[in-house]
Amino acid sequence: MSVSVCPTVVAQAPASFVWALLVQPRALDRWWDAESLEAPDRPLVPGDRIIAHPKGAPGFLRITADVTLVDTENLQFGLDIRLPLGLRNEEVIRIIPLGPERCRITFG
Repeated sequence: MSVSVCPTVVAQAPASFVWALLVQPRALDRWWDAESLEAPDRPLVPGDRIIAHPKGAPGFLRITADVTLVDTENLQFGLDIRLPLGLRNEEVIRIIPLGPERCRITFG
């Protein structure tokens, strides 16, 4: 038997605001524990690549995140993330509006 767990949070923010934080590369540093080194200066689209440095880690460590999905209609954002030490994460973030000022964010 396998179990899959996806972290979920309810944010006291409109879904459109959360979406803007996801697709604007320069906003990433506000919510992830890394410093972006290379990223486009426009909203992300599939095929884009972000290179980042984990905060507090030795300078040679890098995170590479390739954008795999940007679905503005369904508020889904996908990344293929390669971390130091050979770790890899295929992430899809889903935003579900729960009214005008709240939304559910699921990472999985």
